[in-house]
Amino acid sequence: MKLLRFFSALMIFLNVFIYGQTTLVEQSVKYIDLTNATLVGEDGLAMKTSDGGFTWQTLTTGITNVLYGNIYFDKSTMIAVGENGVIIKTTNAGLNWEIKQSTITTHLCDVGAIDSNTAVACGCDGILLLTSDKGDTWEQIYTQPGYQCNDIHFINSMTGFAVGTHSMLLKTTDGAVNWTDMRITIPSFEISAISPRTDEKLTIVGEAGKIYNSTDGGFTWTPSNTVLPDLMIKDVSFTSENDGIAVGEDESILRTTDGGDTWVFVIPTTRAGTRDFQAVSFSTPLNGMLVGENGVQAFTTDGGETWSYNPVKPSDRAAILTAGKLGNYPNPFNPTTKISFELPASGTVSVNIYDISGREVSRLFDGNAKAGLQEFIFDASKLSSGVYFYKVTSSINGNINVQTGRMLLVK
Repeated sequence: MKLLRFFSALMIFLNVFIYGQTTLVEQSVKYIDLTNATLVGEDGLAMKTSDGGFTWQTLTTGITNVLYGNIYFDKSTMIAVGENGVIIKTTNAGLNWEIKQSTITTHLCDVGAIDSNTAVACGCDGILLLTSDKGDTWEQIYTQPGYQCNDIHFINSMTGFAVGTHSMLLKTTDGAVNWTDMRITIPSFEISAISPRTDEKLTIVGEAGKIYNSTDGGFTWTPSNTVLPDLMIKDVSFTSENDGIAVGEDESILRTTDGGDTWVFVIPTTRAGTRDFQAVSFSTPLNGMLVGENGVQAFTTDGGETWSYNPVKPSDRAAILTAGKLGNYPNPFNPTTKISFELPASGTVSVNIYDISGREVSRLFDGNAKAGLQEFIFDASKLSSGVYFYKVTSSINGNINVQTGRMLLVK
């Protein structure tokens, strides 16, 4: 019996520290780079990973409040917000935390960074709180009684959006100084999250499977072409103007590749598990993570096309170079096009252009590159119309990968 209890305790330990499987609700997860991320949640939960989720370290926050949102200011400085207006801050990557008192005691549901010093937290009664000193002090800048702000995002240092209950939709274009109510053209529903890709292109998600898109900065909205089940969609994140992931109840994962017009289930809601996904975060357009109830987590290394409930081992991550995400836009083009691909880890890269006869016509890049999205502009103004090919050769830890693509120059 003692031996059985020992192995049971050992399995619980392994689940918590190797795969991050707690019995608590994980509310938010944020990457700072390809492999480093921090999640927060119920009962003051905070955990961090330095290997993309394969192993986790539990952080001692010293509180029991539910933490709903978190952001990084830099690799060492992070804040988290939550229940009863709590705001906590770390300046040493989570080893120690300090409670930062705000002027309110209502729940704070999310926080969004404007720049390396400035952020806005939002919550019940539509309250927005602003900090300009990395979370040390806060001032109330907006309130909308009777509403709850669920999510806040900034595109740049000037433009940001906040969404919530009763179709709450606020927009700022002056760095959070003034906020405009934009909800007049949206049917009333609870908006859980917003994902702005540009100043113009936005997607909101929420209750009853509702997904709406805007292409004019939030002035007008159109529903998605996909009729979805009556489920609460909790979060949405786009990795490009067209590719996005939405997550929600019953471990639902939805994917779009056309800017939010149509969505497909990657993992059906009929899956045996009924835990809710609460949040989604991408470190690059390819590598992402979902978190939710009872420590449920899922991982992708191909931009959300497939998901695994087991994280990718660090030793395997460097070997992944997704041919499916290699591409150029526009195509056909005249006279320039952008060639982009994802590099999962630092390595050497060469990008060469060939005509239809196989003759090299341009060498765009040849050297060392850091992990992340790689983009190169090909200028064909001096070439004649026709078919051209680009070849991307990468070497990461001795693993050589060659990918090719076809493009059409039309003058």
